[in-house]
Amino acid sequence: MVNINLTDVNDNAPMFSRDVYTAVVSEDATIGESIVKLTAEDVDSQVNGDILYSIVSGDRENQFFIDPLSGMVKVNKQLDRETVSGYSLAVRALDSGVPPMSSTVMVNIDISDINDSPPTFTPANLTTVIQVLLLT
Repeated sequence: MVNINLTDVNDNAPMFSRDVYTAVVSEDATIGESIVKLTAEDVDSQVNGDILYSIVSGDRENQFFIDPLSGMVKVNKQLDRETVSGYSLAVRALDSGVPPMSSTVMVNIDISDINDSPPTFTPANLTTVIQVLLLT
């Protein structure tokens, strides 16, 4: 009897289920609120197919957080549409093979506005004269 054991080599990069992800989140979203779940699959077996997610660009102020295991993108800091109306994040899915292989996808997040700015008047004080015509 001859036993043959095949060992998987890391020859496949993770593949995202979409070419681009898009989401809309309100500027009053709470910290920790879920925005969008990214999904990647690696057809390699065992450790070669284990995937970790990370944000690689587009989030200089760390407004967002991605769970490295689940791929869920969440709010990390208070958002303000009047400052930034949207973000384009590059997210990487990295497998655990040796050498590791990866894929990157764009995630576009639009920030929806809420009525959080009271009206302002310039100048703050105005004076006017109104003439009234009295008829007798």
